[in-house]
Amino acid sequence: MFGQRFNLSGREKCSDILRVYRGAFDEASGSQNPDVKIRAFNQVVDFCASSDCCQTDNSIKRNKVMYWTYNGLGDAWVAKTRQNPSKRTNALRRAIGWYREAVNVARDAAEKIDSLQRIAAVYKQIEDGENLNKTREAIVHSLSDEYKRLGYMQLAQNNLKNPKITEWLEKALAYVTKEEVSFLGKCQNTLSICKMLAESYKEAGDKVNARRITKLMHKTALLTIQAMEDKAGTEKKRTRQLEWYGKMLETVFVYGKGDRGLKKQTAGCLAGLLEENESVMADGILYGREALKKMLSS
Repeated sequence: MFGQRFNLSGREKCSDILRVYRGAFDEASGSQNPDVKIRAFNQVVDFCASSDCCQTDNSIKRNKVMYWTYNGLGDAWVAKTRQNPSKRTNALRRAIGWYREAVNVARDAAEKIDSLQRIAAVYKQIEDGENLNKTREAIVHSLSDEYKRLGYMQLAQNNLKNPKITEWLEKALAYVTKEEVSFLGKCQNTLSICKMLAESYKEAGDKVNARRITKLMHKTALLTIQAMEDKAGTEKKRTRQLEWYGKMLETVFVYGKGDRGLKKQTAGCLAGLLEENESVMADGILYGREALKKMLSS
C-alpha cells in the first residue's frame, strides 16, 4: 500500500513533504482509477495534517506541493463522476472544495486563476449560474489591471439579464485607461462599454446615470472621430483613407444618436474631404458629397 511504502507518520520532517508528494504523484500517475489517485494525494494531506511543522510552514516549497496536491485531488474527484455518475453532484462538490484549498495556497495570480477556472468549469457542469458568475468575477479580479476591462466586458456580454451587468460595465469603464492599446483603441473600447451601459440604465429607468453615460459616449465619439481622421491622414492609399472616413460616419450613426451637432460637424468635415466622384460606406449605405451636405440641413 502507498502509506506503508512511505511509512508516513507525524515524526516526518517538513523537508520530507516533497518526497512524500513525489511518491503520491508516481502512485496517482500509474493508475487511471480515480480512487487510487484520491488515496495517493490524500497521503500528502494527511502527512501535512499530522505535522505541526508542515501546518505552520508558509514556504514556497510547502505551498507549491500543497497546491499541486489539492488540484490533483480536485481533478481526481471530477474524474470520479465518470466512475459513478449517480454520485456526480457530491463528487463535483468535493472537487470544488479541493480546488478552493488550492486557491488559498496559490503563490501568484496565475496559479490562483488556474484553480478558479477549474472551479468555474465544475459550476458550469452542475449548472450553478450564480456561483459560476461569482467565480468568474474572482478570476477577473485576479487579472492584472491591463486585462480587467476585457474580463468585465465578457462577464457583462455573457450575462445580459444579470442584475450586476451595470456594476460589471462600470468596472470595465474604470479599467479602460489601464490597457496597453492606442488612444483610438481606448476610445473605441469606451464607446462599446458606454453603449451597453446607457441601454442598461435606460431599461432600469435610471435617467440620471443614463444621461451621464450618454454624455460621455457623445464626447468619446467626437474624440474617436478626430483620432480616425488623424489615422486617415497617415494613410498613403486613398482607398484606405475612404475606409476611415466611412468609419467616422459609422461612429456618428452608432454612438452619436441624438447629437445633431456631432452629426453635422462630421458630415461637414467629410464633405470637405471627399472628391466629387467619391463616396464612403457607412451602415451598409454609400454616401457621397451631396448626401453629406444634406445632413447639414437635416
